[in-house]
Parts: sequence; C-alpha cells; structure tokens
Amino acid sequence: MPLQRRLPKRGFTIYGKQATQEIKLSDLLKIGQNAIDPNVLFEHGLVKDTRTRLKVIWSQCTVDKALIIKNIQVSQGARAAIEQSGGAVEFTQKEANGI
Repeated sequence: MPLQRRLPKRGFTIYGKQATQEIKLSDLLKIGQNAIDPNVLFEHGLVKDTRTRLKVIWSQCTVDKALIIKNIQVSQGARAAIEQSGGAVEFTQKEANGI
C-alpha cells in the first residue's frame, strides 16, 4: 500500500481552536435578571461549563429592559440592541478566559 494512504490525514485543521457557544439574545431576556455573566448562564442551564467561550447573538427580538452583560462576547447587532435599550456590555479579556 502506498505511503500516502498509510499516513493519517492531518491537513487544514486548527488544533488550538476553541469552540464558541452561541446564546440568543431572546434567551437572555427570559432569565429575568439585569446583570448577566457566565455564572448566571450556568445557574439557569444555558451553559454546561463556565469556561467555554460564549457569544451573544441577536435573534431579531425587541429588548425591553436594560441588560448589563459582563465578560461575554457580543455580536454587533446584539450590542446595538442592548445599548439602544439603555444597557451596557462590559468585556474584560482576562476575566473571560479565566487567566
């Protein structure tokens, strides 16, 4: 059998890449709290582990209360919807990655 068929396929994969779990903005509105961080999402069962990389995405919903999102990445559409309702997004790279 030729050598290229005996060797494992190893091309075009990034070994150090972390998976990102996406959370819809409408799911955050169902929680009922204004201050949201990874620990709150873990307590409500939206996240299985607090160390995973999280990102809030906009789900074309209307934000009717001021949310304060801490240490979670946010998409541009979700950030605009949150800031338009009077909320804020606070992101610190050190705290988000657990360093």
